[in-house]
Amino acid sequence: MANKKATLDKQEKEILEAFEKGALVSSDNVEAEKETAKSIARNTIAKTKPVNIRLSVNDLAVIQKKAKEVGLPYQTIINLLVHQYSEGKIQLTI
Repeated sequence: MANKKATLDKQEKEILEAFEKGALVSSDNVEAEKETAKSIARNTIAKTKPVNIRLSVNDLAVIQKKAKEVGLPYQTIINLLVHQYSEGKIQLTI
């Protein structure tokens, strides 16, 4: 993966600051917490559906180049863009 500094959102910054201050404490039942987190992740990740879209050759080439620069598959980049749009984190100019 390329050496790029991660951009953290507000919640991630708050968590990092709490960690650095030593304000985070371990759960009394770490194994149960892990299983809960795994279950949530499985349910979130597993709910995908393959789709076919048509992209211009130039747009696809640019996305593939940028994906290679950050060390991710281009499909992941496209998925992240769609997800960020659906969450209202990015806007489209039409």
